[in-house]
Amino acid sequence: MIIFIIPPGPKNIYRGMVCSFVSKARYLWQPYDFINLSAQIPADQEVKLIDCSINNYNTDYLYEQIKTLCPSLCIIAISSIIFDQDMLFLSEFRARFPDVKFLVTGNILLEDFFWDRILGHADGLLLNSLDIDLLAYIKCSKSNSNNFIDKNKDRTGQLKFPDKQTVREVSIGIPRHKVFIDKRYHFPFARSNIHSTVTTQFGCPFQCSYCSWAKVPVSYRSYMEVLEELTLVNRLGVRDVFFTDPSFGFPRENAILLLEGMIRKGLDIQWSCYANPLLLDRSFLRLLKRSGCHTLITGIDDADFNMLDKKFNRHISESQIAEFCQNCHDLDLRVCGDFIIGLNTEKKAFDLIVNLAKKLNLDYASFNIFSVLVGSVVREQLVKEGKFDPSIPSVDPSGHYGQIDRRLACLRNLAVRKFYLRPKYIFNRILAIRSFSEFMVQLEEMAVLIKNLLKSQTDA
Repeated sequence: MIIFIIPPGPKNIYRGMVCSFVSKARYLWQPYDFINLSAQIPADQEVKLIDCSINNYNTDYLYEQIKTLCPSLCIIAISSIIFDQDMLFLSEFRARFPDVKFLVTGNILLEDFFWDRILGHADGLLLNSLDIDLLAYIKCSKSNSNNFIDKNKDRTGQLKFPDKQTVREVSIGIPRHKVFIDKRYHFPFARSNIHSTVTTQFGCPFQCSYCSWAKVPVSYRSYMEVLEELTLVNRLGVRDVFFTDPSFGFPRENAILLLEGMIRKGLDIQWSCYANPLLLDRSFLRLLKRSGCHTLITGIDDADFNMLDKKFNRHISESQIAEFCQNCHDLDLRVCGDFIIGLNTEKKAFDLIVNLAKKLNLDYASFNIFSVLVGSVVREQLVKEGKFDPSIPSVDPSGHYGQIDRRLACLRNLAVRKFYLRPKYIFNRILAIRSFSEFMVQLEEMAVLIKNLLKSQTDA
């Protein structure tokens, strides 16, 4: 048996290979890196997920499960947000189960500075859930993949973390979605309380210097393999899918073939994804709509696009963002804009961000607090200049956990109130709901969002 483990921690924490955060509302993503890795486990091996976050399990219960199940391998997700707490867990896990092999994933691994410390307990590190030969390790306890860091292998001359490189096509097989389908996983834009998560691409073709994806090599799966996976998901009764790609639609030819295949097969699936406006013109958006897409999440980040271009390597204009949003609205595609409070230090930046979110007539807006993220070019530069301690993990960009700038947290909460608590917005949001299940998803997300806002005012 192979067990995927999400250790105890803050409620609604997500631990991913590239990003980690605490939910700003009720939502909690499925562990999509685990989903991808499950595709490489041999059919004769049983797979189990123990998620202490959604189940509120403590370590005592988890350890009893490990004793009872006697796994041949455990794969554990950790986070930069609560790195010290997760390190204590790894240390205790190794002390209690010295003969159980375990591998570790998590966004903290984007910094090779932390590798040796983690390998003091773990047998290996997994850096990429698509481009990695996990099957080889399961069969013979070794892997030659650059994205697998083996505790027992001499790493002399080995790349620290794979550099940005030529786009690479990979195959992982079909993930075991049945293991991960659980109503307690919530996606904020899903139209049903049952959804699945699918990955076609790992890595991002863009290189915004404040983003952890900027240095991650791009690998993608053939549209044929993804179509097979979607067909299986559909047979499991899932009607809503979230594509986890940091920029859906790349490479373009592969994405077009995927969308055309979804239409041709008549898959009964609605879906959402992250999208960069530079990849999705109006004709591409029409194809997305025809294949079942209902919501696109796009990074807008700040209202000063000249600053984003010159300072952070983010090459996009306000007019391109506005055209993208208008095209989406014309096609009845919903848009969520992501913003970063504190990225721009100008006094007027906050008001400009909120005003832009309203001006674009966004269906949703996600306001995050600027954090020097592990793996980002910004962090690398600050460390080289001696302005940042490389031993400090990043904090929660959602602003609900860790040592954060209270001023930025207050501004973030103010932005949420200014955007979401407008009577006109609430009225239009209700009118846009298509089903009772979607109404319940939206109602529950809004209720927790308001609860968190009230709590933050009390804490302040």
